[in-house]
Amino acid sequence: RFAKYRGFDVHKLLSPKVSAPGGKILSTFPLAAGGYAVLSGTSMAAPFAAGAYALLKTQHPDLALPELLGLLQSTAGSVKEHGSDIVSSAARQGSGLIDAAAAVDTRTVISPTELSLRDSAEPAPQKIRIENRSKKAKSYTVEHEPAAFHRVYNNYLGGNASNLEFDDSVIALPVYADADISEPSFSLAAGESTTIEVKITPPAEKYPYSSPLYSGFLRVTEDGSDDGFSYSIPYLGVPFDQYDVGPVAKNVSSDLVHDVPAVLSFNSSNYLISLAEPTQPNLDSYHWPKTPNDTQKVPLLRIDIPLPSLFSRVDLVPANISFQPDHYGFDPSVQIKYQRSDTPVYEGFLGVPTHGIIYEAGVGPLPVDDPAPAKQLFAFPQFVSSVLSTTVWDEHMREVNFTSGDYRPLLRSLRWGGNATDADDYESWLGPVIRATV
Repeated sequence: RFAKYRGFDVHKLLSPKVSAPGGKILSTFPLAAGGYAVLSGTSMAAPFAAGAYALLKTQHPDLALPELLGLLQSTAGSVKEHGSDIVSSAARQGSGLIDAAAAVDTRTVISPTELSLRDSAEPAPQKIRIENRSKKAKSYTVEHEPAAFHRVYNNYLGGNASNLEFDDSVIALPVYADADISEPSFSLAAGESTTIEVKITPPAEKYPYSSPLYSGFLRVTEDGSDDGFSYSIPYLGVPFDQYDVGPVAKNVSSDLVHDVPAVLSFNSSNYLISLAEPTQPNLDSYHWPKTPNDTQKVPLLRIDIPLPSLFSRVDLVPANISFQPDHYGFDPSVQIKYQRSDTPVYEGFLGVPTHGIIYEAGVGPLPVDDPAPAKQLFAFPQFVSSVLSTTVWDEHMREVNFTSGDYRPLLRSLRWGGNATDADDYESWLGPVIRATV
């Protein structure tokens, strides 16, 4: 019956794709003579989903895996948060709970079976195709079912440090997108199809560094049908453009109760980061200890990169560098009489002069014109708390001891979707003068 059933636009961005029952499931159990037990967990949900796939394949042997997945997705039913009226995010449940019988019996084909709205405050309108493959006319209604809003960092919301403790709790918030549906109701004759357009408007978002995610479902229902089928199309999105916002947290307090990015200072005899203090604006002096027993003020570089960046680097650069950053960690109008440094200057990453590398981290293929063989590989987020010693590294990761003089830290972090070899695709921050006596 579905010999021509082809062409699902199945994205690979939604995970999980569907949900399956996993609590108190009667299952076979490995006893000597065979047996059964009531078990719970993903070990039960996974075989339930596999069994649904197998059942669907026996009824539609001509369908490929993406098409079977499309049937399971479109006929799944969304579920709510435990003990709440809030519908769970598609990030948690995918298209919803599997309904194997509906997947076998449905004669309506929906494509695509999920919508990725990516990162935008104004995502592009989405087209959805509905086809009636039954032998009789059917009427449909399309409704919007908003779902939970989540933040990766639930307390990363402002300038109050008490709100910035790392919290990875899964908190479902009733913050919803709006949906404008071009045809909320329509009828299709047997074998007929139509395409509707849906414009999703994300909720306004003031706290991008909390790494928020909005979600919802489009519910397509067969009206007056004896079968009573209802179809689920999930959507996910980030409510702002991550490239424009940039990965580096700015003008917010860190867990150190200080604005970040920043150069902080603390006592060399006690490396507790919580004891770090603000430095003098524009320029501060540091005297590195000559012996382990000396107590001196040393600099601490603190940077928060809570949004995705595939490559970040911090250089120690000449204090009088002409580089114009996106953000200044000092007042550029203040005139400073710089103290000369005898530390060699190299042609650094993307042609920016450098005395050496303070910090470098990347994920995946790194910039081709960055030959440093040794990397720290970190996924986001990156919370950099780096004590600046008198040693940095050159482009080949050889140690360089810098001398007395004036320096600045330069941060460059690749914007989401940017080209790692294009200097314009990095968000940059240039710090205040570090006047070193070593």
